[in-house]
Amino acid sequence: GRHTNEDGPLRSQTSKMSPLIGGLVWPTLQRPVPHGSTRLLLIRHGETKWNAEKRMQGQLDIELNDAGRGQAICAKDALVQNPSVVRGIDAVVSSDLSRASETADIISASCPHAQRHIDPRLREFHFGQLQGKLAAEIKDMYGPIQAQWKNGHLKTSVPDGESAYDMVTRGHSSLRDAAKLGSLVVVVAHGGLIRWSLAGVEFDETLSVQECMSSQSVRSVLDAHVGNCCCSVVLFDHATRSFQGEHYFASLAGGETLDDTG
Repeated sequence: GRHTNEDGPLRSQTSKMSPLIGGLVWPTLQRPVPHGSTRLLLIRHGETKWNAEKRMQGQLDIELNDAGRGQAICAKDALVQNPSVVRGIDAVVSSDLSRASETADIISASCPHAQRHIDPRLREFHFGQLQGKLAAEIKDMYGPIQAQWKNGHLKTSVPDGESAYDMVTRGHSSLRDAAKLGSLVVVVAHGGLIRWSLAGVEFDETLSVQECMSSQSVRSVLDAHVGNCCCSVVLFDHATRSFQGEHYFASLAGGETLDDTG
């Protein structure tokens, strides 16, 4: 079906500019924010012990490990080295799960004008029966669900958990509210939430969901490396209530990080 509801989760811009993927984020952040828009910096939390084990966290509250705190400090230090950006940050929003909220607390300490907000809608994907299990243990159950999503059946849910459609709906609802907090807002969240929110940004409302899911722009988001403390940049146009991707899964400070496993 088509998706044309004004505030629907799959509404996106009709004029496309392909966002950059990877590399350093700073050239993007040096551009002025267009009038009537908010620039959102979507930052994944730092590493946890379960990330290192490739264990599905979902909405279980797993804290940062020492490496993760170091990554958050590196992200904060990178912001401090770009004072024109850090002084312009109006708010830092995060999920209420400790791995995101602690990362956000570390970053917000360097942002002199930022309000600090918590939004539970920014939590990670709810993996239901798969939470707490190793990625290798869930392949037989999760693989067919991922195949359903890839074929455009986004309302297929994980047993006792969420669907991809739920994730995009929840993510975009939260990001629209975050955009009300100023012209430059940091959002610290989780790999699945960020990945599916950006996939939704890349949906073209003139195409069917199945066509969108097979498009290069959506596939490139869903197949990308989403490292700890990576930064994705999205513009929200308040007049049209639409998102425009600028730069996805970029580095604030460099260095190797673990990909998202949930």
